[in-house]
Amino acid sequence: MIRRELFGGAIVCNIPDGFIDCSQFRQIPDHQEVYHDDSTDVSIIIELLDISEGVTDENLGMHHYRVLASDNSAQFEVRRAETLGSSALPHLPHDSYRQLVCGNQKISKFGESAENTVNVMIMAIRLRPPHNTEILISFNAPATIHANSSSKGRVPIGIDNQFCEQIFTSIIESFKINDYSLFHPNTNQ
Repeated sequence: MIRRELFGGAIVCNIPDGFIDCSQFRQIPDHQEVYHDDSTDVSIIIELLDISEGVTDENLGMHHYRVLASDNSAQFEVRRAETLGSSALPHLPHDSYRQLVCGNQKISKFGESAENTVNVMIMAIRLRPPHNTEILISFNAPATIHANSSSKGRVPIGIDNQFCEQIFTSIIESFKINDYSLFHPNTNQ
């Protein structure tokens, strides 16, 4: 794992060795940080989002998981959904809400007809006022890769849930906000 600075150093977290910052070769929206490993086609995405209107804390993780599945035009199943205490992300304010959702999504890349089964894990975080931001950390690891997919030839590590959860746990446990003015320019926690 390598300690990476995100959003100009306002946030830091561990990212596995070999993952490339996608902003080096394609346009990434300002509210996202995206890392990718070409040998496995695994991606890690950290997003800063506005508060989801009308979504309760208890539905936060499933809301974002469903939105992600809808954005991917994917069928999905959920293996695990749980609210986590402050020890899961020890570097966040204690009143932050944290929800983990893990499951599989059937995803076609780039409009292909071939569908890959992808192990998708998300951590949805809701920061309370004055920060009023949701942070979505997602880990996407192909579990099965269709023979006609553009991902063909990559190692599908997503089949090993335990291994993927270990990687994801290391990412989220190391997640730390250094500069809260990222969310509101005149706030420093």
